[in-house]
Amino acid sequence: MLKPKRKITKKELKQDEFLEFVVRAERFLRRNAKLLAYIGIGVVVVVAIGLLMNSSRKHAELQAAAALGAAQSVYDQGQYQQVINQLQPVVQQYAGTKSAGISVFYIGSAYDRLGNDSTAARYYQQYLDRYDNDPLLGASALASLGMIEASRGQYDEAQTHFQQAIRRAPHRFMAHQYSLEAARIAFNAGQMSKARTMLSALLGNENLQAGVKTEAQELLTMIDVRAAD
Repeated sequence: MLKPKRKITKKELKQDEFLEFVVRAERFLRRNAKLLAYIGIGVVVVVAIGLLMNSSRKHAELQAAAALGAAQSVYDQGQYQQVINQLQPVVQQYAGTKSAGISVFYIGSAYDRLGNDSTAARYYQQYLDRYDNDPLLGASALASLGMIEASRGQYDEAQTHFQQAIRRAPHRFMAHQYSLEAARIAFNAGQMSKARTMLSALLGNENLQAGVKTEAQELLTMIDVRAAD
């Protein structure tokens, strides 16, 4: 008489599946040993390249920062053409570094101080387009573009840049100064009502710097005089 077949338990099924997996895995490793070795080498190479690139970036940043530091002291002395000469190679050789971005801004500022508005505006815009990784410099670049446009009578463009600078200013005193300049631009454009509204809002701020407050009040008085004529 035949014995009934013993029922295989779930535990035994799992053990069989595991053994089968081990066998398949062992076969795969034997057949693809060379491929896996290449993959392993590739991973090592990628990691090594990554480490070298990281080290190279750090070295580039250090070199750029050193050159920038030297140029900043020259900038403080008012030698703006020398600043430009020193920082242009930094921008070219270390493009993409934070110091290269700051160098772009300083070149723009140096051209601005030399009275070359067109080239200054180009560098300010270059900073905003390619770098813009520092809130203070970003706001300053926008305000500087606004000042250049205002000097050319491009009041709408100047207002746009100053409004952006106000929103992005990392410090309250900067936002207050930019607000005053924006109101002055509106005044020069003949937009008296707009200028008055902006000045009233500015004077409503607490802890307003004494200089900004005095200038804002004087500008309001000028608007009143214009209105009375």
